[in-house]
Amino acid sequence: SPIAPVIAAGEHDGGHGHDDGGHGEGGHEVAFGEPAAADDADRTIELTARDTMRFEPDRIDVKPGETIRFIVRNVGDVQHSFTLGTPDGQQAHENEMQGMAMEDMAGHMDEDPTGMVVQPGETGRLTWRFSESGPVEFACHITGHYPAGMKGRIRIE
Repeated sequence: SPIAPVIAAGEHDGGHGHDDGGHGEGGHEVAFGEPAAADDADRTIELTARDTMRFEPDRIDVKPGETIRFIVRNVGDVQHSFTLGTPDGQQAHENEMQGMAMEDMAGHMDEDPTGMVVQPGETGRLTWRFSESGPVEFACHITGHYPAGMKGRIRIE
C-alpha cells in the first residue's frame, strides 16, 4: 500500500525509494534516530532550498531525543532533495545517485523516511526523532548539488 511509507515518514510530499542501498545505516533504523509522526514533533524547522546550491539555514542544533518536523521549501527552478544521514552515509548516497538518470531521482526516495525530493516551487515535510549519536548532515543529492556544497550540519547536544 502506498499509504504506509507516508505514515512512517510523517507528512512526506515527494520522496526517495530505495532500501538501504549500501548506505551502511541499516535501512530505516539508523544510528541517529528514527522517523516520527508530524503530530509528535517538539518543534518545526523551516529550511529553504535554493538554486545557489545552498540550504538556509545550513546549521541546526537539536537536543537528544528531540523530534523535529522539517519543512523544506524549494524556491528554485530545479528539483532539490533533502536527505538526513551520517557523513559516511551521505557520501554513499551521493555515489549511488550519480549513476541514476534525472527522471529516476524523484521516485528514488519514495519509501525512504530519511529523505525526499522537492520539486521547484513545492514544499516537502519530514519528521524525525533524533537520538544521542551524531554527527548528522542534511544534503541534496540531485546531480552536481552535493559537490557544489548543498549540505548542512545538525548538531545533537
